Amino acid sequence: MRVLSPDLVVAELIDPETGERVDPAAGAEGDLVYTALRLRPEASPLLRLRTRDHVVVTGTDGACGRTGYESAVRPGTDGMLIVRGTNVFQSAIKDLVLRLAPA
Repeated sequence: MRVLSPDLVVAELIDPETGERVDPAAGAEGDLVYTALRLRPEASPLLRLRTRDHVVVTGTDGACGRTGYESAVRPGTDGMLIVRGTNVFQSAIKDLVLRLAPA
């Protein structure tokens, strides 16, 4: 994934536990946060969205010539996955597997 509209939104990584900014170097991990830029100060509120998607930076130099970093999204820090359109907690999958496993 690569954010392609730096004039409209800033994508950054933060440490999920401390909230501190993480530099987007290859291999860096953190929660993805989007900040909308104010195009008209008198009419646009500053919006900041913490997605709780855990992101790993996979590269900083794209062959396509775009600026910014490439990243891969892992399941959210809330432990939830989306399976066929249904929200499922990872702990529910673990509980099911443990119940089905022979004793």
